[in-house]
Amino acid sequence: MMDIDRRTLLSGAAGLTALVALGGCESLLRKIEARPVRRDVSTLGQNDPVLQAYRDGIAQMRALPQSDPRNYTRIAEIHQNFCPHGNWFFLPWHRAYLLSTERIIRQLTGWADFALPYWNWSCQRRIPAPFWDTGSPLFHGDRWIGPTDEADASIVGQNRINTLLAETDFELFASGHATSLRPATVKGPLESGPHDYIHASFIGGTMRTFMSPLDPIFWLHHGILDYLWFDWNSRGHPNSNDPAYTGLVISGQMVDGSGSPVDYHIGSLILAPLLSYRYEPPARCFRISPFLTDEVLLRRFLEKGAEVRIRPVREFPPIVRGLVLDSRRQTQVQVPLPPEAVRAVLAPDSTQRLLLRVDNIVPPADGTFVRVFVGLPEGEDPNPDSPHYAGAFAFFVDPDHSGHHGGALNYHVDLTPAFEQLRATGRLRDLDRVDVTFHPVPADFTRAPAMRSSPITFGQVTPVLIQRKPEPRGPQ
Repeated sequence: MMDIDRRTLLSGAAGLTALVALGGCESLLRKIEARPVRRDVSTLGQNDPVLQAYRDGIAQMRALPQSDPRNYTRIAEIHQNFCPHGNWFFLPWHRAYLLSTERIIRQLTGWADFALPYWNWSCQRRIPAPFWDTGSPLFHGDRWIGPTDEADASIVGQNRINTLLAETDFELFASGHATSLRPATVKGPLESGPHDYIHASFIGGTMRTFMSPLDPIFWLHHGILDYLWFDWNSRGHPNSNDPAYTGLVISGQMVDGSGSPVDYHIGSLILAPLLSYRYEPPARCFRISPFLTDEVLLRRFLEKGAEVRIRPVREFPPIVRGLVLDSRRQTQVQVPLPPEAVRAVLAPDSTQRLLLRVDNIVPPADGTFVRVFVGLPEGEDPNPDSPHYAGAFAFFVDPDHSGHHGGALNYHVDLTPAFEQLRATGRLRDLDRVDVTFHPVPADFTRAPAMRSSPITFGQVTPVLIQRKPEPRGPQ
């Protein structure tokens, strides 16, 4: 098994490629080829050895003294104290976090090839049954849903995930540019949609907080997010090659299997699914595209990266300031879009996309999330199966640590796929009056304690046109 954190792979991923190219370290190549497999939990029986080892590992981590950095509460505190959200380090930081915990479980259980399974909530929209066994270490009592509750398909279902995997911009897929781990810049639709929704609007309880790793389902939730990132790369979509991204080192935060401090280099973490573990394809729904299945080509592609910054073609004045949404008192708010923006994205030969940037959000106290629609006729039901549906976003913001990320809460919402659906079905008639509709949806927590309800406030909503990037062509 390849340990990508050890001195950051000979000063980075390119060092490993050079070593392999020179014919060295054949035992290392054999370890890479035999790397552990992260499996879809829906394919595992109740007593599958993977789940048995996971139970054993969680139980042993909980039994460790508080002085041991591998203690389960200590591990959860790493997330509370250091996790980045709302910027493009969100995905690689959590990849390192999974690797660290995986290695602790290997050390404690003695299973050198143990790999964390993942929960494909796109197809299995209930929390898997083994996590509801009250006698199991995988059970967590502070969940505000029950075994039969299902995640909302309009946010995590196959159609929505396929839309996210078709994204061509790294900053929209992975969240916004940053030069250090902690400042929040802007959340993209993957983070603000499925990630935040599963945490704060579906499961609730401990998962609504930054101590969410205390719930063992956390690791499987982030496993599928890591898989989606790898799948997205495998479809020919590059990560950033900005040195501020690839050169950052996660230092002084995590430990290895023995409890010793370990550093992770972002440039090496990009290659982790090719060096340290591999993914069993999901049993159902989306699968890795055959576009880049050759691991040598994919490694070269990931090492190269690309210049991926979003550069607006035109930013319009805010269409609304101080918008207040209250799921208890109203159903939706409609705001007109600039006709110039609508015509730009709907032109037959358009090369532009239309985003909304929602800035300075004051999130709700409960699990309310927001659905967004384009051109929804007045009086029509805001149904997420409608071609007017543009997507949804939720709010993973710990009420006890609201200042956790040291920045405003900002989201990007892509209206382009909805416009394309409406153009294809001929649903838009008057291009001079096209509204965007914000529809707050209260979370349906079946076992939640009484919570204070509060409205959602948007500081401002700004339409932004960006250049459409070409479809991926893979390594050149």
